[in-house]
Amino acid sequence: MTSTSVALTNYLAADAADEALRRDVWDGLTQTPKTLPPKWFYDSVGSDLFDQITRLPEYYPTRAEAQILAARAGEIAAASGADTLVELGSGTSEKTRTLLDALRDHGSLRRFIPFDVDSSVLQAAGAAIEAEYPGVEISAV
Repeated sequence: MTSTSVALTNYLAADAADEALRRDVWDGLTQTPKTLPPKWFYDSVGSDLFDQITRLPEYYPTRAEAQILAARAGEIAAASGADTLVELGSGTSEKTRTLLDALRDHGSLRRFIPFDVDSSVLQAAGAAIEAEYPGVEISAV
């Protein structure tokens, strides 16, 4: 078994998620039409399902974002000179690697901070990024 030094920080109080879920379900089920915020879809099963959806031919946003990053990552790295990349809704961090590569090639990459609602996907993605980018500090939130 390989150990990982990926730091995973949860800033929520222990019961915060349970309380927020109760509140969101109550609020959503008392509305017309009934609703539930999508943040509750992204446990490990939901994250995996979303990852599968992003690979469907009908789902173009992921491909469009990847094309933009492939075309402009070098320019972004050069213009920003950033040593830290923060990604909201990081998931598997698949598209992010293009920008991480550009920042590494530019010589400025020191830290990657992925944010996601699913801690299991953060741990897995963080471990993969750590293996691919030795020396880069990974601080998952």
